[in-house]
Amino acid sequence: MYPIIVSNSRRVGLDEKIPTLRVRYIEPQHVDGVLAIEAAAHKLGPAVSARVIDRPALMNEVARQETKVLVASADDRVVGWVLFERDGAVGRIVRLSANPRRNGYGTALLGATERLAHKGGCDKLVADVYEEDLAAQNFLKARGFKSAAVKKAAWDGPGIRFTKTIG
Repeated sequence: MYPIIVSNSRRVGLDEKIPTLRVRYIEPQHVDGVLAIEAAAHKLGPAVSARVIDRPALMNEVARQETKVLVASADDRVVGWVLFERDGAVGRIVRLSANPRRNGYGTALLGATERLAHKGGCDKLVADVYEEDLAAQNFLKARGFKSAAVKKAAWDGPGIRFTKTIG
């Protein structure tokens, strides 16, 4: 499958090598990298990832028609992933994780997700975030998402729904 985007997203010094960042649909060789990112996110605590996705759950999501899984890779190493699903005109970001953080990987994944969702007929993206996960909340706010409501989220705990009109 061809990459959805190719980007060098951060500024560096003249002598620093910039890895080429590719965002594309998940392929079998990416699964171990995604699972490693999930394990690292889980170590950050329950405010970041209360439930680690295991191999069978990930493969089940990949097989679902309404679900899309994208990975970001730099120098052929998986550095992030996003799982989103479409429900009519709404795209729901189920998981978005990057490791290492603050390198533009999450931003690139979110941008690719927005474009793919819009191309698929969505006019809005939603993401539910743990109430305690201030980093995720700030990430989404900085990229145009608005907090819509505090709710009992899919993981059966307090969460905040963020929404963004796309298109």
